[in-house]
Amino acid sequence: VLLVAPKPTSIATPASTSTPTPTPTPSPALGSRFFFGDPIKASSSVSIGSIFTIDLPITSNYELTTNLGYLEKPGASEIQANGKLVSGDKRVGTWRYEFQIPTNQTLGSYSLQVEVSDSNNRNYRSELGNIEINRSLKIQMTAADLNEYKTIAKKSFDQVRSKFTNNELKNITLKINTSSTFPSQYIKTWNSFAEIGAKYFDQLIDTPQEFRTYFVTEQDTAFMQNLGLWKDPGSGLTLDGKYWLQDNTTDSCEASAAGYFFDTDAQKLVLHGGVAVPSKVIFGNRGNELGCAQTIIHEMFHAVQDYWQYNKKSGHTWATQDDRDRVLMPIFREGSDNTITRAIFTDNFDDYLLILKQANIVYFNTDATKLADIFTEADVVKTFKLIEKQSSDPQSLKLAYPFGQLLFEKLIADYGIDKYFELLKTHNDNFAFKDSFQRVYGFSLDTAYSLAARHVLLGINYAKS
Repeated sequence: VLLVAPKPTSIATPASTSTPTPTPTPSPALGSRFFFGDPIKASSSVSIGSIFTIDLPITSNYELTTNLGYLEKPGASEIQANGKLVSGDKRVGTWRYEFQIPTNQTLGSYSLQVEVSDSNNRNYRSELGNIEINRSLKIQMTAADLNEYKTIAKKSFDQVRSKFTNNELKNITLKINTSSTFPSQYIKTWNSFAEIGAKYFDQLIDTPQEFRTYFVTEQDTAFMQNLGLWKDPGSGLTLDGKYWLQDNTTDSCEASAAGYFFDTDAQKLVLHGGVAVPSKVIFGNRGNELGCAQTIIHEMFHAVQDYWQYNKKSGHTWATQDDRDRVLMPIFREGSDNTITRAIFTDNFDDYLLILKQANIVYFNTDATKLADIFTEADVVKTFKLIEKQSSDPQSLKLAYPFGQLLFEKLIADYGIDKYFELLKTHNDNFAFKDSFQRVYGFSLDTAYSLAARHVLLGINYAKS
């Protein structure tokens, strides 16, 4: 007796770019022992790093004993999935195949095939259509990988937050400067973030210091230039100033001050940090708002870095950008800054993760960056070496933010926050950063790249997912 099975259904994962659609198939010849649901359209496509799932009705004259699915392409590694019965029985039932697409899989068109055996020792292999494997930076993490990333990130997060104290400020005197044009709904809350930053950073400064913070908008360019913080129309806020003048509701923010240098108003060396937003900013989502709100603490930490980097003296100019990057390596200056300040900013770990996703969406979800080609731990190590100097690639500085954050998450989780603080106070312009790192951790920065490569890859995948 030949039973005609219903058409197959497919389950499109978030990574799939289209839903497989059944097309008609000729009835099997009389005497066939197996009948498979209709084939899959060749236009169906899935992405590297995704999970492709499809349900397929199969009818057999005898109970099936083995049931395997394959994605095959000449010259490429075969992808295999065990069929799992999800409804019916082993003679007339629907089977599910879950194909995990490796991140290093060869791109192109694959033949989707199913091979079955039954209790009468009959074997049959059927080609059901074609699946296109393409490159998309939107992927789906396994539960185990997601848990592994979050466990390490949470350990780092907790280490950073363990250093909060209830002590009064000892070394820092905080002076908050808020423009009358700054959006009133954010003043109280964002000023409190400056206070949080000062309280945390007080333990990292060992001499009395004034810390000046600035909350300004596009209308304060002249004011900031008069202070000597923006020395020319091409610096600071004015990078977006013209655009903000056209649309002062723009959903964006920038640093308004960052560093330890001579203040013309105070007539002494002062720690500086600040944030600028459009005067009538409207944040499109909570992730964007959190990312901009934490900017004040990020920029304040740059001043703490400079305090140690320049041996508690005013900073100086560098002969070349490469000279500066050799000492002020971007993965430390920008990347580890994110690791520290995003954990200081919020006591909610979910918000910490949300900022990672939101702030780096431009880095992780566009082919315009080198992250389009990062699918393996070897890719991670190669990229670390590439971005040590900004001159290596136009995307180097952008990549330093997420790569550095994830690298130092791993290092802080494994070696503790005190070791990081030691590195902070050891690094200075008398030494290459690599030498300072070696002295503190006892192994090379290249070794650290390899040790952290898996965590970095998982973090990148998390932000892509």
